[in-house]
Amino acid sequence: MTATAPAKKSEDEKEDTLFESVLESVGSCGRYQQLLLWAFLAPLDFMVAWVALVPILLVDSPDHWCLVPGKPEDLDLLQWRNLTIPRKEDGSFSQCTQYNISNISDWILYPDNSTPIVPCQMGYLYSKDNFDETLTTRQDWVCDNSAKVAMWQSVGLAGNVVGTLFLNPLSDLFGRRLMFLVSAAIFGVMGIVRVYVTSEWLLMTTQFLANTSFPPILEISLILAYELVSSTWRSRVTSISYMFWSAGTCVLALLAWLSRSHRILSIIISTPFLLYLPAALLIPESPRWLLTRGRVDEAHALLARVARVNGRDVPPKLHDQLSEISKKRMPNHGAYQLLQTPVLRRRTILLTFCYVLNNIFFYGLAYNTSNLNGNLFMNFFLIGVTEMPANAAGWWASLSLGRRLSQSLCFLLAACCAAATIFTEHSPVWASIMLLTMSKFFITMSFLVVYLLIGELYPTSHCGTGMGLASMFASSIGTASPYIAYSAKEWYGLPFIILMLLGLTGCVLSSFLPETLNAPVPQNLLEAETHLTDSKYFSYKGRKFWQLGGPRVSDAQHEAGDAVRRNSAEGYANPVLSAD
Repeated sequence: MTATAPAKKSEDEKEDTLFESVLESVGSCGRYQQLLLWAFLAPLDFMVAWVALVPILLVDSPDHWCLVPGKPEDLDLLQWRNLTIPRKEDGSFSQCTQYNISNISDWILYPDNSTPIVPCQMGYLYSKDNFDETLTTRQDWVCDNSAKVAMWQSVGLAGNVVGTLFLNPLSDLFGRRLMFLVSAAIFGVMGIVRVYVTSEWLLMTTQFLANTSFPPILEISLILAYELVSSTWRSRVTSISYMFWSAGTCVLALLAWLSRSHRILSIIISTPFLLYLPAALLIPESPRWLLTRGRVDEAHALLARVARVNGRDVPPKLHDQLSEISKKRMPNHGAYQLLQTPVLRRRTILLTFCYVLNNIFFYGLAYNTSNLNGNLFMNFFLIGVTEMPANAAGWWASLSLGRRLSQSLCFLLAACCAAATIFTEHSPVWASIMLLTMSKFFITMSFLVVYLLIGELYPTSHCGTGMGLASMFASSIGTASPYIAYSAKEWYGLPFIILMLLGLTGCVLSSFLPETLNAPVPQNLLEAETHLTDSKYFSYKGRKFWQLGGPRVSDAQHEAGDAVRRNSAEGYANPVLSAD
């Protein structure tokens, strides 16, 4: 890389530093930010988990048997099933075959009990222990058609890819608020429509469209919050976002249990997103985005409102400062810049792989919930509730053990728990639930840490770009997640073998990342290229074992460190950059 491109980015970083100073002058962590966090972002993150996870429940496949008409009145259902449905080697009834008879008189033809066995001829009877109706039971996506469940879920994940590729970038053209509202409207409408259409191509199309909304709803709302808070609050915003996601996952299990119908459940989880439309005027636009579009007056009005809500005086030179920032803002040339130099290229590849492996492991576990024995809703709840303490544990581990060691250990432990589940096929239900819950616990910890690594290894100017790149690949490859669960139809342990291999791969790859604990965040591309290059593979920067419960770095200390970096804005014009 020549010195010219980084020099341009260093100028961009000066403007970011100036904007941080402007934001602090109106209040970067005051009452306005509290309202934004608790009235907008937290409720949204509570519900956005429903967008991602409800397809698992909408296509729940209950126990089923062939529908054989002609049951005499003097026989109950179990007696009739004993006469008409063959049993498998384990003694359970076959789900996809029947004896070749049409009524009870046909037994006269086969007095020696040699009745031919054929696939189901007249449809299926479904257990209603969990749901009265799901998309699977309505469409008969079982037996020879069971692959359509995984296909429907995979089509939804393909929608995530398109949402990442198109709707997210459109927020740079048309604004964060508008594209968030468009995405919310898409899910609100398509989330309901997808369970009322009947033809398979419409089912696939509406599922695809509904899921294009997931990445922008989640990521644009986070970006909007990040761009209105101080840098020290961004980790807090991420942690609270994760906590509310976890709570939403648990409540989703309750809503599914109460609704008993895929239609009612879909209406319940889709309608709240439509309520954001009449509240559009209450959702702020990103002031940073307004400045990139030259809309200085709107940015000034927004930041003046922030100052008043935070009990601050509006700075007298605020408009002039914003005008200066708007004039000098330099463009970001995208992910290509992350691949131009060897160090950044290697780290970009490693971070993207770690994000992808986290993503496919996480959703591979989630989709496999339907394969577990025991109560579906309790399984879903237990695997979801583990995310809340896992987020807290992940944050503690990243501060105490360091980012790199936490990431590798969590991958390894998640893989080991998944591997151990292979041996629970004939064990009590609690054994497999416990092991998968532990696996979900560790992969959730790992997911939190990979977000920290992305934020601390990429330069500030390209952090969003790096996250978008990882998200795009994760969404694309993640379309295979439903097929991990589907592989259980070949053998109970196959999904866990796949998850184990994913976890071990993540453990190895993440170990080659540098440790970022207590390290400064690079501000531009040149700093990122030389950042932590002296790190050794066999090194440890975390606390000693007897210090693990010691005091953490306070917000005040973080603020002091940020102030030092802001006051050192001249340092961005370093001799290497200015030499060209």
